[in-house]
Amino acid sequence: MFSRHSLKVLQKIVSDDALGITLHELVIGIDHLTDEPPLEDPLPFQLWMENSSMRTNLDINRSSYNQYLADQNNLLDSGLGAAYLTGILSKTTNCKALIIDNDHRSWGAGFLKRQTGAYPTTDLNWRDSQEFIAKAVEAVFVALTASGVHLQVLEIYTSPGTPPISPEAIALPWLQPLELPFSASLTSLVLAIETGDVYDLEPETWPKIVTRFILHFPSLETLELFFEPRIEPECFHAISQALYIPRLRTLNLSTVSCTGDDLTQLFRAHQATLQEVSVDTVNLIHAGGSWHSLLTSIRDELHLARFSVENCFQDDMDICIQGDDTAFPSVKIEASGDVRT
Repeated sequence: MFSRHSLKVLQKIVSDDALGITLHELVIGIDHLTDEPPLEDPLPFQLWMENSSMRTNLDINRSSYNQYLADQNNLLDSGLGAAYLTGILSKTTNCKALIIDNDHRSWGAGFLKRQTGAYPTTDLNWRDSQEFIAKAVEAVFVALTASGVHLQVLEIYTSPGTPPISPEAIALPWLQPLELPFSASLTSLVLAIETGDVYDLEPETWPKIVTRFILHFPSLETLELFFEPRIEPECFHAISQALYIPRLRTLNLSTVSCTGDDLTQLFRAHQATLQEVSVDTVNLIHAGGSWHSLLTSIRDELHLARFSVENCFQDDMDICIQGDDTAFPSVKIEASGDVRT
């Protein structure tokens, strides 16, 4: 997490050459202090699932809380956080994977709990939280660029049911003329994107940001895209038309509303390399192709080793795909009456 205490401790650990070379994966938690202290202890997804009773009435030390909040903000605004992280990554020459998530209680969260009376939150549901994560992501990319680490895996996501990052966080305008040190080495990207209307970006703007970010990595073999709430057809259309990754072998899509034609277009663009496709919580709108036409195109044109469909719909009605490995599957639409979002 982006706290001075956590970064200093990690910097001290990796300064030992014997330890620095053993770090192969770095996980950065999105834990942070918000402008207003929480009313109850925030818990990361994993701990909440294990024991939701861990939330207690809080005794906030407001003076200490404000001090650490100011230090957190200064760490990112001044560039000091990026400098700390650059030094850390420069010592971890074998680091091949970097993950930004909210799944676990970050190292250093307990320290802040003792000092302030509250754990930092992992919730990005507020504007100041989205501003924090945007600055944190920028600091990470500054550090990755300065350190020259050749990443192979990059994951930026949040747990199910919690808001992911805004597209603004990956806009990074200074990246446009710059080739990242790991542009050619990155082979796997997992990205969860907030598609709500609480931000300043227009619907025709943010899909371009997402596509442009992905296209920084032409050597990708695995791409996983998640949206929350469900991406609307016009936004996914823009992504499907612009996205082409010459080595893509595995594609996972989740929480999408689109036409069958847009999915077909995306799959066709990658038919020379694509081996595995997984779609989860995908709703096909009637205008522009159906599940049956999509499956027909996959059967006739693609040579997939695996195609997985889970929790998918046609015009917000459940579908059931029937068949086996030797027969072309059929699609049954079940009117459940539930609106899928």
